[in-house]
Formats: sequence, C-alpha cells, structure tokens
Amino acid sequence: MGHLERMSKALFEASAIFDYYRLPEVFSGHPRDDYYPFPALYPKTNWPQAWSASAMFSLLQATLGIYPYAPLNVLIVDPHLPEWLPEITLEDLRIGDSAVSICFQRDKHGKSDYRILDQRGPLHVLRQPSPWSLTADFGERLKDTLMSLTPGR
Repeated sequence: MGHLERMSKALFEASAIFDYYRLPEVFSGHPRDDYYPFPALYPKTNWPQAWSASAMFSLLQATLGIYPYAPLNVLIVDPHLPEWLPEITLEDLRIGDSAVSICFQRDKHGKSDYRILDQRGPLHVLRQPSPWSLTADFGERLKDTLMSLTPGR
C-alpha cells in the first residue's frame, strides 16, 4: 500500500469518529492497535478547521488524478482507486462553463477507470498522468492522450 493510500484510508477512517465527519485541527497519529483503536483527541483543539476540511479534497484529487484546465475545456483524470474505495461518483463537477458527472471504478484486478454519466458544455475528458506527475514520460502521455480520444470515450 502506497503512502497516499495509507494516509487517505487513515484520514477517512478517522473522520468517521468525529461529528459530521469533520476533522479537528489536530489529533494524534500513533499506530492503531487493540489498546489505541482511535486517534487521541486534544481537548482544546479547534473544530472544524479550514485546512483539515480541505485535506480530504486534496486527497481525493490526488487519488482520482483530477487536473482541470478550464481555458481549454479539458479535464485530465488518472484514477488509482484503493481497494477500500472501489467506486466514487462526482456529480456536477464544474470546469469553466461546462459540468460533468463522472463515476470512477476499480475492477477486481485493481485497475481503475472512469465513465461519464452526464456532461453539459464543451468539455474534453482525457485520461493521462497529471502535469504534476514526476514519473510519466512523453510516450506514456501520448499513448494515454490518444486512447482518451478513441470512440466510446
């Protein structure tokens, strides 16, 4: 399990013990076991906290590989769903003047893909590594771009 998957899983599970799934400003990060099944809470912590609220969206963006580029009406996706999150749907995601509802799924072999459920406006959804990717080479980007443009996508 990679760092992103471990951190995402831990934060999503931790959020379940807080009211409205809102993460507080700070909580402990000791390993879980039978003696410590939940994060330790700090009595004077601020709740909710703005950076904590945005953390989930950053993790979701990284997991789904979402990179919107509104000036060109493009949404780049490169989903890598963890085993514990086999499906997630984003509804009415706005990119410029367009909106899209998109379902991301992980199959039994661990491969993640997406399906457009609804789209309004001129938008091109491309599957390729994010421009921030440090591991994708030119050939991989070109292949993914061409595959995204095939019929049925």
